Amino acid sequence: MPLLRRCSSFSRRNVALLLLLPLSLEQTFAELHKNVQEKPGACPKERVTCTVRVPDLCKEDFSCKDYLKCCLFACGKKCMDPYEEPCILPSDPGNCVRFTKQWYYDFKNKLCKPFRYGGCGGNNNNFLSKKDCLEACLSTVKTGFCPRKPSVCLIIDKPICQKDEDCQLGEKCCSRCGLKCLEPE
Repeated sequence: MPLLRRCSSFSRRNVALLLLLPLSLEQTFAELHKNVQEKPGACPKERVTCTVRVPDLCKEDFSCKDYLKCCLFACGKKCMDPYEEPCILPSDPGNCVRFTKQWYYDFKNKLCKPFRYGGCGGNNNNFLSKKDCLEACLSTVKTGFCPRKPSVCLIIDKPICQKDEDCQLGEKCCSRCGLKCLEPE
């Protein structure tokens, strides 16, 4: 009789462990999946107070091509270069024909201007309203141009800044194999 009890309790313990094992494996794989799904670099901080949420264009970093990251910016998730300031990009209507009035920051003239956006493609200097554009770009971009970045980066350094205002007077936040504060050209 004691042998039967030992087998019975041994079996219950094994069954309990076997029931817990998939749970533990699922948590381990979920954590591993989360770690693997993030590309290097940091997304710019959201700078717009969103009253309208725009449709997400990505779900996670690996739904974006190459080195781009899936970032929450200008009220929706989109694929972005983590080492490029969106407000210095030129206006880009994209490659579709469902035209709507959007706003972009004209870096040269330091103001937000309307443009016709086709509804897909384009770049991230693209805002729903003039207010959003001003909020995102006006205090962020300093005058001058960043030095050219190397064509190939062997190592991407940890970002020192996210935007120009993070840098000291006379310096800009520039992409040089990682975001760094540099004197403009």
